Amino acid sequence: MFLASKTKKWFMVVVGAMMAFLVIDGAAILFGRYMSHLVPGYILSTIAGIIFIAFGIFMVVRKVRKHKRLVLRNPLVSTFGFVFLAELGDKTQITSGLFAMVYNPWLVFVGVMLALLLLSLIAVYVGEFISEKVNRRSLSIISGLAFILIGLSMIKI
Repeated sequence: MFLASKTKKWFMVVVGAMMAFLVIDGAAILFGRYMSHLVPGYILSTIAGIIFIAFGIFMVVRKVRKHKRLVLRNPLVSTFGFVFLAELGDKTQITSGLFAMVYNPWLVFVGVMLALLLLSLIAVYVGEFISEKVNRRSLSIISGLAFILIGLSMIKI
């Protein structure tokens, strides 16, 4: 959303973001699938649930920061770099790997890529409107609660 507001070349922002998501989340899914062969499913599901709950709690209690001004010279490269670095160890990457431990990794990959494409397009088209009208803190709390619910549903003790 932030990067899309800095350029008129919205298509390059979407392509750059999707390339970064493909690389970073694809690697997480492969790692998650590898782990699923080493550790029993009920243990992985419980660990994944606990991690989801931890992310949810973090999102609910964290402070939301404002972004500084930035000018993009090459939207494709800039977006790829920003998204790639932001995704390293981020909730999306870890979530992708966790789901691949429990579910079919190809279906997880397709689902993740479609979700990220849709979210990227929404960010480009309505991101600025949303950021002006909806409190970022409220969005963070709603997202955090959703993560907590997903985490609770995954725990198999």
